[in-house]
Amino acid sequence: MTTEAIRAEYAEDISLAELEADPYPIFRRLQQEKPLAWVEKLGMWLVTRYPDVMHVVTNPELFTAETEPSFLADVLGVNMLTLEGEEARRIKSAMQPPFTARGCAKDYIDNELEDIAHALIDEFISDGEVELMTRYAEPVSTVSLQRCLGLDNIPRQRMWELCEGVCAGLANFEGDPALDAVYQKARDGIEEIVREKIAAVREQPDSSAIAYYVAPERGLTDEEITNNVRLMISGGINEPRDGIGMAIYAFQQHHQRSEDARLDRSFWLRFTNEVLRLYAPVGTAARMTTTPTRLAGVELPAGEFIAACLSAANRDAGFWEQPDEFLPGRKQKDHVAFSQGQHRCLGLWLGLHEIIVGASLLVERIPNLQLDTTRPPTISGFEFRGPKTLHLRW
Repeated sequence: MTTEAIRAEYAEDISLAELEADPYPIFRRLQQEKPLAWVEKLGMWLVTRYPDVMHVVTNPELFTAETEPSFLADVLGVNMLTLEGEEARRIKSAMQPPFTARGCAKDYIDNELEDIAHALIDEFISDGEVELMTRYAEPVSTVSLQRCLGLDNIPRQRMWELCEGVCAGLANFEGDPALDAVYQKARDGIEEIVREKIAAVREQPDSSAIAYYVAPERGLTDEEITNNVRLMISGGINEPRDGIGMAIYAFQQHHQRSEDARLDRSFWLRFTNEVLRLYAPVGTAARMTTTPTRLAGVELPAGEFIAACLSAANRDAGFWEQPDEFLPGRKQKDHVAFSQGQHRCLGLWLGLHEIIVGASLLVERIPNLQLDTTRPPTISGFEFRGPKTLHLRW
């Protein structure tokens, strides 16, 4: 079918509101009927099958991250996810070491994270109930990134507000002017605190990631550091927060299958990867065709804006057995919750361990934890999906 015919067929069929509420029924229909679908209201093609999504995110010569327009560049400034080739590799190789098992993130996970989680649980354990996202998941993820970046002098609530602000811009597919104002304010606020930190560590270096980036041998400019720290704040707080919430939700929903999680924390690695597959916290990876190419049976010209739907690929029935079932013991395959290829998430090691430690420790401390059925969870989002509220009691 021609691109024009597909555009006409789907021009009025899919809305952002429907995708925000629950994208999975839409994804299933598209995978069966139109695995490459033009969505007029979003101004992009949605590609939803696992092999096609992998094809898009691992072939930058055909599908570039250097898109025009670029939500990422507009909101965060030019960063490693908006570049390709040598420039993208240069920045990522300079910025990734602190967030690996050999960097300051490892020191944080080994020496601080459990104490922080315990202290947060101590604040509400005697209450017999908690709204988990604001009292636990958000503080764990916010403080974790602050400590690793060296921005722990900033009030935690302020850092979370900055994260919410830039995420609002990244998800503003319909160009709402009010959301534009929100992200512009957050963008400026992040620049101010990062520039202050850069100046401080030039005078007195410390063990933080930002101090690592400032070292002359990294070859990074202040603008590159600032823009990429904005990127880290947008993903490095929001996604582990939603991951912790969804891990606890999944544990409660699938209690009988998850009983051994209380006894063996190693179980939580498999458990968490299945949570990320089934409840992917990030919806899409944006690309643009560089040349006329064929995708999902459609001939596309150069310059077409593509949204590779990571969350859809993680539930593709053509790739996963029982894709909508939560099966933590399933034979591991490569989910794309962190994307794949050159632009696979820089902070995946830290984020994964935040979720594992944060969720498993909560279950260990409160073994009779259960969902509050009088206040059911509110889960929504297309670009960033997770619980808005998650009420628990014990």
